[in-house]
Amino acid sequence: MKNVSLKSKILFLIITPMVLISGLYIALASGMASSITENSVQMYEKESYAAKKQELQGYVKVAMKTIESYYELTSKEKAKDAVAKGLQKEVETMVGAMEGFYEANKNSMSKAKLQASLKAMVESADYGKTGYFWIHTADTTEVVMHPKNPSLNGKNVADVKDPNGKKLFSAMNKVVNASNEGIVDYQWNKPGSDKPLDKISYVKKFEPYNWVVGTGEYVEDLTAKVQKDALRTIAQMRYGENDSGYFWVNDLDVKMVMHPIDSSLNGKDMSQVKDEDGKAFFKELTQVAKNEGSGFVTYKWKKPGSGKVVPKISYITVFEPWGWVIGTGAYVDFIEANVAQMEEKSAEIENNSFTKMLTTSVIVVGIILLIGFITVKKSVLDPLIRLQAVAKDLYQGEGDLTKRLPIANNDEIGVASEYINGFIGKIENLIANTKQSSSENASISHELSTTALGVGNNVEKSVSVIDNATKQAATIKTEIVESVKHAKES
Repeated sequence: MKNVSLKSKILFLIITPMVLISGLYIALASGMASSITENSVQMYEKESYAAKKQELQGYVKVAMKTIESYYELTSKEKAKDAVAKGLQKEVETMVGAMEGFYEANKNSMSKAKLQASLKAMVESADYGKTGYFWIHTADTTEVVMHPKNPSLNGKNVADVKDPNGKKLFSAMNKVVNASNEGIVDYQWNKPGSDKPLDKISYVKKFEPYNWVVGTGEYVEDLTAKVQKDALRTIAQMRYGENDSGYFWVNDLDVKMVMHPIDSSLNGKDMSQVKDEDGKAFFKELTQVAKNEGSGFVTYKWKKPGSGKVVPKISYITVFEPWGWVIGTGAYVDFIEANVAQMEEKSAEIENNSFTKMLTTSVIVVGIILLIGFITVKKSVLDPLIRLQAVAKDLYQGEGDLTKRLPIANNDEIGVASEYINGFIGKIENLIANTKQSSSENASISHELSTTALGVGNNVEKSVSVIDNATKQAATIKTEIVESVKHAKES
């Protein structure tokens, strides 16, 4: 830096901070823009997932309300009403057929034959998968015909009780003798079951022979029927674009109860079904249902129509009374695609913004540098150059001490110029005084020279006189010595 000009140093001091500040500004602005963009993308992604989750929750709530409405049909009171209506229809149809046959044949057939025909008609009149009819008497409570348990035929069942001590056949007779028909609820052993189950029966009197014709249904069977109806309804429910949204039901053992799109899955163990990342998502969904009652699970699955494996999010909730896990899901690849598009667009915007900021910064820095340079040149460099010129002239030139530095400002350079001007003035005065002193000294020297010359002449004369005197003295001395010598000899 020793050999670097002051001009270069000042320019360096001006340019360097400006470049650093501009670079810092661009870096901070770019960082802030990038951060804002990233936050915006993350916010969009978060809000999109939240909206989709809320949407799925709403759909599952609708499905749950539907299932709950079916479940209410299995409550004891509603089950009575529901079963009673169905059983009443069956019994009335059966008794109506018996009455028609009786009226058609009472005059042509014997009583025994007519009764046998009627019993055969009832015995063969099964309905549904498990529905049947029996006959017992309304007065003696004797079984006339029981198609499923013939050992009861001819026996008095007035004292037959259910596990709760209820005399069920006697209760039936009480109902028909009071109002000709009605329902009775009790518990009975169902074939294949090791414990008594709730059962509801509907009975009606067949007046010609004072018989009681009855049929019944286990509440469990009603529950299965209601569940079947509920599943059928849920399977038909659709939502979303092109009705692509659907619901499935699996149990707490991760077995598929109902899948509306792929019925081949029904009844299958889904615990080992995994996505391409190895996630057993049905197992995880069921675990969430067990632990939390409801929740979300994300995984990857093949999207219908595209054949591509894309991200999917599913929401499930558990219906504890039946041990069902009701779920629905939605493909969220559109969110990922939008995020990618936003990131790409944001990157493009960032690049354009960076270019604009860089260009603007270069222009602004250039203008500031130009203004700064002009200002520094006028206020610093030009005065310094003039100062340098004067100093150079004093050193190398003719040394014109009448020249002075112009003082344009009262800054440090102006003050320094004033001091230098003062110093030059002092030098000028000193030289002037020195010249005057030199003239006076020259006059004194001349006078001294003249006086010295006179003194020299006088001294020279004195020396000559002294020399003559000395010579005369020597002559006298010699004469005296000679005189003395002659005197002694003589």
